[in-house]
Amino acid sequence: MLRAVTVLSAAVCSVTATQRGRYFWAVWWSAAPCHSPFQRPDLSGGGARTEAEALDAATHAAGRHLTLTAPYWARAWKCVLRGAAPPPLPAWQW
Repeated sequence: MLRAVTVLSAAVCSVTATQRGRYFWAVWWSAAPCHSPFQRPDLSGGGARTEAEALDAATHAAGRHLTLTAPYWARAWKCVLRGAAPPPLPAWQW
């Protein structure tokens, strides 16, 4: 019997700026980010002063190499954390 592989070959990290000028990050490694139904990240955090600092914090927390992906996914997760629906997918819809 064949089983579907649910683990990504590379973990992805999305980083976005906050209204307070900090950076928020979200990491997916068990499944790719998905809009509908929204795939929550495996790990997230914030408070970094720069995008590079956010990526370093995410890498350290995840304990693995991360590949950057679109900032949309971190913004969408912030909306979900606030109790709102994720914003519509941008035109690129990867």
